[in-house]
Amino acid sequence: MGRRLASKPVVHIRVDGQDVKLSMAPPGGKNPGCIYINGGGDYLGKITPDGKLLPVKKLFDGLVESLIEFCADPKAYAIKFGKDNGYCCFCGLELSTRVSIYNGYGPVCAENWGLPHEKPPKEWRIPGTETEV
Repeated sequence: MGRRLASKPVVHIRVDGQDVKLSMAPPGGKNPGCIYINGGGDYLGKITPDGKLLPVKKLFDGLVESLIEFCADPKAYAIKFGKDNGYCCFCGLELSTRVSIYNGYGPVCAENWGLPHEKPPKEWRIPGTETEV
């Protein structure tokens, strides 16, 4: 059986409580290879294939820093995002199992993005709880 890849990969980041989505521009469109930045239903700009940030308006505080943090280590950012927010930064679904909460993303997104989806150590507990899920 082949790998199931997301038809339109999206990465969710959260900056000071505001959700932001990063998505690839269509390969046959005007901006192939660019990453579009959308937040609060608004188009905020794009990142070009050579790494230039081209905002369409002044970006809100903390967004540039969060983008830099994400780009520095996408896997670490995804794990931290999932653990901090309780949902997957790739698909936006709630993390509902102990394994997914531990990893910060679910098994389908792990497969789609080529990431490990490891079982937590037996002694690991979901933060803020004393029981397993």
